[in-house]
This record gives sequence, C-alpha cells and structure tokens, in this order.
Amino acid sequence: MKRLFSRAAMLLAVAVTAFTFTSCNDDNDGDKKFSELQGSYELATVDKDNGGSTVNKLSLTITPTWVDAEKLPTVDISAMMGYPAGSMVIGLKDMTDMVEPLLANFVKKALVGLNLNQDGTLGATYHEFISQGNLGADFMAPKFAEVVSVFPGENDPLPADALQYYTKDHKIYFGVSKAFLNTIDESLCAMIDGMLAEDKTLPIVSTDKLFALPLRYTEADGVLKVYLDRATLVPFASLLPLLGELDLGIDLEDIVTKLIANTSELEIAIYLKRTL
Repeated sequence: MKRLFSRAAMLLAVAVTAFTFTSCNDDNDGDKKFSELQGSYELATVDKDNGGSTVNKLSLTITPTWVDAEKLPTVDISAMMGYPAGSMVIGLKDMTDMVEPLLANFVKKALVGLNLNQDGTLGATYHEFISQGNLGADFMAPKFAEVVSVFPGENDPLPADALQYYTKDHKIYFGVSKAFLNTIDESLCAMIDGMLAEDKTLPIVSTDKLFALPLRYTEADGVLKVYLDRATLVPFASLLPLLGELDLGIDLEDIVTKLIANTSELEIAIYLKRTL
C-alpha cells in the first residue's frame, strides 16, 4: 500500500496535478481526437531571469506578483534544514526564489516523458524517487533510481485508468477514478463528496466516475505551459489546517497562508514540448 501511494504521488506531482473533468466525451470514438493536447511530451525549458547576473533555464517556474515586495513577511525553514527552530528565518520572496529551482530540479530528474492518450488516460516514463528519510536532504538533493520506470507497467499496483485527463475551454482537467479510490477505502469517495458539499468554493468536480481539478494551459512556439493559478489555489486555504497533521519539518500552512495573503497573482507552471 505504501508503494502504491508513493507511485501515485510521484505521477501526480510529475504531471503537475491531480485531476479530470465532468463526463465522458462524445467525440472519443474512431479517429476523432479525444483532445487537442493528446500526444507524447518531454520537458521543455524556459529562460527565467532571477534578477541577478544569470538566467536560469527551468522546466518549472513559480511566478508570484507581490502586493508589496518591500513589506513581505518571513518564514522559518529551520526544521526542514535540520536546524533548531528560529535559526534559519528567511523572507518570503527569498524562499520562493530558493524553492523554484529546487522543484524544477526535482521534476527534471523525475520525469522522462508524459503521454496524454487518445482514450483519456495518462502514461509516463520516469525515475522513481528514493526517500533518504530526511525532508531537507530529499528536497535539497533528491535521489532517484537510475532505471526508467513506466506507467502503466506490468503488475503495476496503480490501474492504467486510475489517472485521466480532459480538456475544455482552455483548461486541462486531471482526474482520479472513483473506482480506483474505492479499492483503497470504500468510504473515501463519500468523504470527499461530503467535503465538496460542505465547501462549494473548492474547484474540484465530482462526477459519477471521477474527481477532477482544472489547470490552465497555453501553447505557443511548440511549448505547452500547464499552470496552477492563484484563483484555483486560494479556495484550498480552508484545507490548510489538515497539513498540521503531517510531519513535514516546516509549517506549510503558515507558508501557503502568507503566500496567498501577499500576492495578487500567482502561477506555478510546468513546460512541455511534443515528441509525437
């Protein structure tokens, strides 16, 4: 079970997301395209000026628009780095500037290729993440298996149709199958539906078959940009207290709360280019 969740988390992070849209597509038959985005992809890089003398080439970017860049709060990352509380406190902008290349490096080392299949399922080739048992080490210098893993693979604990995608109105929806979730816990779908009924601001779509989350995308000069924007992120603030139950080595609730409060816009984007 632990391996199943690890595998699922890896694929969802690599694909930037968790998931799909509302109902079956009537156009998904014969030679008709399921989506204009169907195809095979690999990571693309974009130039990102860090404000200094160098330009980073990144496949993942974090772009905040600060309300007041001169009056940003600080965050404590001491525990994550293995230091006593209060010994490593940095500005919010400095933290995002540090996190961006680290996350980009993680994605670069993890993802080999991504397939958006004609039948609406997802496929991927990737290097499996190897935890070092320390969040700081895992984040600063992540390790991955040398062998390239394939999803879906032979005897894979995650079913081929567990993860799906859909596109509509310039959004791509990544979805998790309810049938798959029911194999984990029969009460899980009911619990999520109850949460969505209680908080209707959450941008998650519940259908007969899927739970879904939309991401925006643009395509230009052969590069597909898929991104999470601030408007999609903000409603999830109501779930932040749940993060307090996780031993992450950092107060993620505090960091995300400050990030939302001090930005007017925010994009977390991944960049892909077609190979087929």
